[in-house]
Amino acid sequence: SIVVRGERSVIPLKPDAARDAVDALAKDVYGRLFDWLVKRVNQAIDGEKGKIIGVLDIFGFEIFEINSFEQLCINFANEKLQQHFNKHTFKEEESVYISEGVRYTKVKFIDNQPVLNLIEKTPNGILVMLDEEIHVPKGSDIKFVHKIERLHKEKHASFQVDRIRSSQTDFTVVHYAGAVRYEAVGFCVKNKDKLFDDMVQMLKTSSDARTRSLYESKGKSTGRRGGGKQKSMGGKFRKQLNTLMKQLEECGPQYIRCIKSNHEKRGGKFVN
Repeated sequence: SIVVRGERSVIPLKPDAARDAVDALAKDVYGRLFDWLVKRVNQAIDGEKGKIIGVLDIFGFEIFEINSFEQLCINFANEKLQQHFNKHTFKEEESVYISEGVRYTKVKFIDNQPVLNLIEKTPNGILVMLDEEIHVPKGSDIKFVHKIERLHKEKHASFQVDRIRSSQTDFTVVHYAGAVRYEAVGFCVKNKDKLFDDMVQMLKTSSDARTRSLYESKGKSTGRRGGGKQKSMGGKFRKQLNTLMKQLEECGPQYIRCIKSNHEKRGGKFVN
C-alpha cells in the first residue's frame, strides 16, 4: 500500500519485489529481536556506574570467491579499526619517541586513509554514491558501477576494474589486507532494504505478545511517499560505525593479538 495525499493505493508486487519485501521483513524482525536481546542482557548485568573495561573483537577482513554488499560493509569496518590500530600503535608511539628524543628505527606502515575516503567520503565515496543511486529514477546496480568506475578508475589507486571482466557489475577495492573483488548485483536492493508500512502494522497486531512488543515504538515509514529520504542500510551502518569509533577514541586502548595455532582448534597442535 502506498499513501499519497491521504489516499491509499494497493499495488501488486512482481515476484522479485515480493521476495525482496519478505527478506526485508525477516531482517527487520531479526534486527529488532537482536536489539531486544542486547537490552535484556545489559539490564541483567547492569552494575554500578563509573569506569568500564570494554572488549572489542576485531573480526578480520572477509575475502571470498564472491563478495557482496555485506563484505563491503564488514571490510569498511575493518579499515576503520585498522586505522585506529595504526594510529595508536605506530603514529602515537612515534610521536612520543620524537618528543622525548629517543632514538628508534622508523617502522613503515600503510596509511589506509585513502581507502576510507574511497568508501565513505562525500560526495563520491562508494557507499555515498550507492545511497544516491537508490533514490534516483530507474537507479540500478549496473548504473551505480558505471558511475563509480567513471569517477575512480583512473584517479584512485585503490579502485580497480579488471581488463577482462566476467560481468559489468564487478569492481575491485585494494584494502589494507589485500584486493577484494566485489560483485554489485543486489547492492541497491540490499542498501534500500525496503520495509512497507503494511508489514509493520501487521506485526503490531501479532497474536504473539513479544512480537507486538518489538513494534510498540513507531515503525519505519519506508513504503510511503513524500516523507523524505529513507535511511539506507549503508547510511545506518556508517552512523553506527562512526559512533563506535568515537567511543574508541575516548578510551585508552590495549591490543591483544590472538594467534590461531591450527585450523582444527585442537590443543597442543601448532602449524607453521
